[in-house]
Amino acid sequence: MKSLDSQEWRRELEPGVGHGRNEGDLRSRLQQGAGTLQRLSKEFSVTELQIAHVSKLISDDLHQVDCKEKQFNELFRDKIDEYKDAKSKLEALGKSKDIQTKKSKELFKTLGRLNEELDLCKKKIDAKGSSITDTTPLVEIRTALQRLRSENKELDLRIGVLDYELTRAMVKESRSKDKVPIVHSDDDDSFDE
Repeated sequence: MKSLDSQEWRRELEPGVGHGRNEGDLRSRLQQGAGTLQRLSKEFSVTELQIAHVSKLISDDLHQVDCKEKQFNELFRDKIDEYKDAKSKLEALGKSKDIQTKKSKELFKTLGRLNEELDLCKKKIDAKGSSITDTTPLVEIRTALQRLRSENKELDLRIGVLDYELTRAMVKESRSKDKVPIVHSDDDDSFDE
């Protein structure tokens, strides 16, 4: 920016001395500038009032939102705590179910191996049984076989009951979360211990 010399400035403002400008041009420009300044000043004061009003409205709205948020937090605090408790219980039940499922798979594998061993024993006994005249071992084997079959059925039944109880507990937990009463049929009572 160029520095102004005070004498040069005075010469510009003096009538008839400026660079070909007359006094009327300068006055009209000054009056025009003063009018523009007054209009801007009025518009600024109106705009300033409008901005202050909008700012107050926004502050009031933010205060109302804050109050509503606090009310909702207080109103639903118990529900939120219940939800968190139910969620943690459901997660624990899910983990328990996963553990029980792994155990039941292992038991099924063991049962399969035992059945294979039983079949091999049957074949060996049948092969030896035809040549042996003493039937006592055969009777004992058949008794053991019947005992294994009944244990196999009991194991299947226990696995089924365990699966049913886990599923029932998960359904009960999810229904208690939704506050839906559980209706027990007469069939369910036979498995309760």
